[in-house]
Amino acid sequence: MRLENLKNDFPETPESIHRMIECEVYKQVNSTNKFSKKRSRSRNLAKVAAAALVIVFASSTVTFAATKLYQLYVKDNGTYSVATGVKSEEKISLPKKIRDIKFSSDYLPNGMVWTEEGDKLVFKDEPSKSGITIESLLLDQTGIDEDLIETGVVSSEQCSFEKWDGFYVEYQNLMEGDCFNQRIYLLCPEFQRVVVLYIGEDISKEDAFKFAENMNITETDEFVETDSLFTWSEFVHPETEEDNEVTNGKIRMREIGEEILLPNTLAVDVNGNDVESDSVSVRVNDVKICDDFGMLNPSFLPKEWESALDADGRLKQNRLLYIKKGDGINSVDEIVDEEMEKQKVVVISTTYTNTSDIELKHICYMGLLKSLKKNNDGEYQIYNQYDNTSSLTEAYDFIREDGVACLGEMSYSSSVDDYSDGGNYISSLAPGESIEITMAWIVNERDLQNLYLDLDMGSAYSIGDSDSEVGDIFIGNTSNKSK
Repeated sequence: MRLENLKNDFPETPESIHRMIECEVYKQVNSTNKFSKKRSRSRNLAKVAAAALVIVFASSTVTFAATKLYQLYVKDNGTYSVATGVKSEEKISLPKKIRDIKFSSDYLPNGMVWTEEGDKLVFKDEPSKSGITIESLLLDQTGIDEDLIETGVVSSEQCSFEKWDGFYVEYQNLMEGDCFNQRIYLLCPEFQRVVVLYIGEDISKEDAFKFAENMNITETDEFVETDSLFTWSEFVHPETEEDNEVTNGKIRMREIGEEILLPNTLAVDVNGNDVESDSVSVRVNDVKICDDFGMLNPSFLPKEWESALDADGRLKQNRLLYIKKGDGINSVDEIVDEEMEKQKVVVISTTYTNTSDIELKHICYMGLLKSLKKNNDGEYQIYNQYDNTSSLTEAYDFIREDGVACLGEMSYSSSVDDYSDGGNYISSLAPGESIEITMAWIVNERDLQNLYLDLDMGSAYSIGDSDSEVGDIFIGNTSNKSK
């Protein structure tokens, strides 16, 4: 997951639902991005997994009687926190399968359209901005009478949204910019679900209410196993997964100009079969550090980069907010300092070659930037330049930025293939054929000295087998001339 891109896309404070927010905001941000990078060829991994469990019945249905007595409750939990939950007078006994549902609404905020998936709305002319994402949660017995603790709340309201009882909450938003800082919960007992609307800051409360009041939920002919659905109890008490990622370790260092053979490259053969090829190589030809987009093709620029340039066509500075975290209950996050940081465009020219004796199609490729620091023992560690900021007079817990700088997956790439759900594919390469691909990122200037490039589908947050076997390339040489 590209976590750098999520830094401003959901509130920092509602800790109890970070897991769901990360999942849904990631889909919302990337599903409409021309350069959404996915290693998998699946149209939608979650839907493919669910489809394996789908059974369609021609003559039988499974529904829940809407006569069950459910009640949505809300209670105070502190100055900036509320608790909400669901009560039921009857014990919930789930069947093995339940009908799938789909969403529509008789009112859409001005300029918004449904995405192909049918559970998201985006601004037609600005699809990279935050919109509305809809998620349904299966009501289960474990979640009944359990409190969902909302923190960092600046406004909340329990009300009726025409067909369903609901709850509106607005979270603290310290920095404007594509943030999902509103949420509406709808209790939908006839569908045995709680429906959650994640709402962007660009949408007014009035429009959000109108959308919810005019929303329609209909059952489809498809049935899914209830064990495969995310439940209200899991949402209220998400499991904490152990972090098994290695943040330090051995790395095989490569050089600019060196030919690197990439193992297990995803591709398609001439018969249409998916293959994992060990015969695709890549070479980094050149690295340039620039102040504008002069070296890039305007047709491939990400939508979110449009706001990165000033009136003279050069990169704006990035405003960094240093924030002391509140407990979200009786205190909220506080900005303790801020500073401006120059942004730079990192442009990397690469050449991919098919070294096999067969034609390969839809070749998946990926460039990824990470920040590393070499330890005295020769091992490397994931490095955060901002951990060592000494200019501040007060302690801080995290940093928010209003620029577009980020590491991780390439934001710009010059080879686009209309295949699967991402643009990071090479249409085809004949035996021995090569293609030159330009990749680009916008980064903060202080990150340049620690930049490394991973071309083998690694991670910006861990050091793994790919780093030790295939290797990374140091591209942060300060001798690279700025344009």
